[in-house]
Amino acid sequence: MRCEADDFATHLVFGGRLGVSGFAGVVKALEKAGELKRIKAEVDPVLEISEVVQRVARDLKRAEKSVGPALLFENRKGRGIRFL
Repeated sequence: MRCEADDFATHLVFGGRLGVSGFAGVVKALEKAGELKRIKAEVDPVLEISEVVQRVARDLKRAEKSVGPALLFENRKGRGIRFL
């Protein structure tokens, strides 16, 4: 089932250039490009997600012009919803 949020996410991430649609399409395209990091551990959406994002952003092993991989949080504390 598609919704406006799916179209917005696709445009936001890829500017509509890759011909992907929906959340699953975005995740698949990022994974194929090697630009997705799955976070499977349970994380608190208020306290821990921002810390993980900061650590990834500060990683010195990242490619010079890379903004880092997209992070897919698969196990948010208190919710079963994935967060990209």
